[in-house]
Amino acid sequence: MEYSNTIKITCKPEHLEFYFYQKMASEGGNNGFAKSLGIHLSTASRDKTRIFKLACQVVSEYGLPRHVVSVPDSSTQEVVITNISVEEIRKLIDMLEYLRLSKKKPQS
Repeated sequence: MEYSNTIKITCKPEHLEFYFYQKMASEGGNNGFAKSLGIHLSTASRDKTRIFKLACQVVSEYGLPRHVVSVPDSSTQEVVITNISVEEIRKLIDMLEYLRLSKKKPQS
């Protein structure tokens, strides 16, 4: 494999660990994690911290091959906000509109 053709990961390994912990928790917790790796549940519980830490250090150090990463073409992202009142939504939209308009105004 050609190492110059890799995507360098610019965040800290700790940020990747946090992401993977959240992903694991949202997708079945320890049971799902153990099944996906084909290991016993007690092994997953005991070793997940070490597994995540080492995996994230390797990815952070060496990057990822370009052919395994999919980057969306669009620069926009969808955001889903739950448990928010109508009034809070209106305030948020007003704030975003203000920020958008203030960027368009020329500085004097």
